[in-house]
Amino acid sequence: DVVSPYLSTPNAERRTPNAISRFILIPFCALLVACSGAAGRWQDGTASGMSSSVRNIVFAPVAVGRLAAIWPEARLVLADRLAQDLNQRVRGATGWVGESLPASDDAAWAQGRAGAAPAHLVVLTQLTALTELSPDGSARHRRVQATVQLLGLARDGSVVLRKIATGIGTDEGHAKLIGPANAPESRAVRAALALVGETLHSHLDHEPEAPPPATLPATNLLEIPVGSEPVQADIIVDGVFVGTTPQTLRLSPTGATIRLERAGFKNWERRVLPIPGMTVNPVLEKGP
Repeated sequence: DVVSPYLSTPNAERRTPNAISRFILIPFCALLVACSGAAGRWQDGTASGMSSSVRNIVFAPVAVGRLAAIWPEARLVLADRLAQDLNQRVRGATGWVGESLPASDDAAWAQGRAGAAPAHLVVLTQLTALTELSPDGSARHRRVQATVQLLGLARDGSVVLRKIATGIGTDEGHAKLIGPANAPESRAVRAALALVGETLHSHLDHEPEAPPPATLPATNLLEIPVGSEPVQADIIVDGVFVGTTPQTLRLSPTGATIRLERAGFKNWERRVLPIPGMTVNPVLEKGP
């Protein structure tokens, strides 16, 4: 029975393979947790430390589909990795993780920006297919292919970026990296996300580093208090994000279209002709 010298100590039990794996895994997990906190967190349409001088890119939780059964934390961990990668590689842009936002495949995104209106760009990423490439088990190593889709939503809710990519993951090599984040399925999804991330970086690299701020006309305006129940709904006036409820808006007497958006509630939208003494304070209906 031969034991490597670096695994053997005098008068001590020999380490088992499982003990060695735990010894290697614990520092790796600690590093992963430390790195996952690097990107800012976007909560209820606001973000602490958000600067108006850069492009704020909000990543909704990744819609991971079947991968959730293997790696339950993937929806936020993968969004965090995308945000961190953007922070490191794109100048004039800051990535945020929308922890409180709907998942990227949620129907709420078809109605607007679902609580992320202040962002320059909202990024939705979704796993659309996960395929076992050797279903009969004939191959020596498992190979899994993942297909993901990335959508970029502009301030007006329109899709300005769309990319579909595939990635391959296997169980070959990297024996020391165990756990759900290194399953073949997880590796395949990570590989595909890296490719769509490259497209996102290229898109942002060809934009101005700081978009011009949106403003409303400042003449002949009437002050109209705008609130909502519940509060902290995004206020969009004629397609321009102007803040969150409650606040007093200065509107033109000719009228404006006001839309209120809050995650977990249906959008509220009305054409408003302001008059002195008017207030706007709707009760938002719960919805998808």
